[in-house]
Amino acid sequence: MKTRTKNSHKGLSLVEILIAGAMLTGLFIPVLHLTTRNVGQTRRDSVRLVCETLCRTVLEVFGRVELESLTVFAHTDDPNVYQAVDVWNRQDILKPLVMTEEIVALIRAYDIRTVVTVTKNVSPGLHRITSDISWFETRGGKKVRSVLRDSRLYAGSQMLPP
Repeated sequence: MKTRTKNSHKGLSLVEILIAGAMLTGLFIPVLHLTTRNVGQTRRDSVRLVCETLCRTVLEVFGRVELESLTVFAHTDDPNVYQAVDVWNRQDILKPLVMTEEIVALIRAYDIRTVVTVTKNVSPGLHRITSDISWFETRGGKKVRSVLRDSRLYAGSQMLPP
């Protein structure tokens, strides 16, 4: 009659544990990289969205023909061109429209700046208003200035001061 002996080799060997650990590490590193990249991209997209919102709001507010607050614009070397810098800091009109705590924090963190330029009579009876928004973002360890520009044509002679 045969006797059965108990198998004393239960469990995993050290080599098997090391191989399993290496495989898990090999899977974990790409997932961690993708997650980190997605978080960074989401942050950059949120800053760009705020900048686009500011750009369009500036165009809408200052593009109204009936708006009489265009005294914030200063003359440039060209008599047909007016400019204003960072109008959301000085305009009571823009502050209630776009200034939330989150937007103010982003403006400070990314040094968001705007230059609004109005050019009179680009065509007879048409004025162009251009909003340039710029901000700093970090790419590959370097600080890079990004710029967003939008412009529109407006009709009317009441839009600009004489």
